[in-house]
Amino acid sequence: MSGEERGWWVLVVMVSVAASGYTQGLGDVHTSAASVARLVEAEQAVVAALQDYVTKEDARLEVIRRYVQVDLSPGPRDDTGNN
Repeated sequence: MSGEERGWWVLVVMVSVAASGYTQGLGDVHTSAASVARLVEAEQAVVAALQDYVTKEDARLEVIRRYVQVDLSPGPRDDTGNN
């Protein structure tokens, strides 16, 4: 193998190694971005579930407030205990 031919092979190997390291670094960034995207989706699902829970809990508490307000209001009561 001549010196010039050997130089080309060295150049090809160096470029291949450099490209391999560069694409591996991009893969790491891509994986990290994918992980962040999954975390964001999971966080959004948790927030939606908590919002649903709070809405249902507010509705339940409103029913209790109305019951207590009717039950504690002054005035004569009928047979059912309501005003």
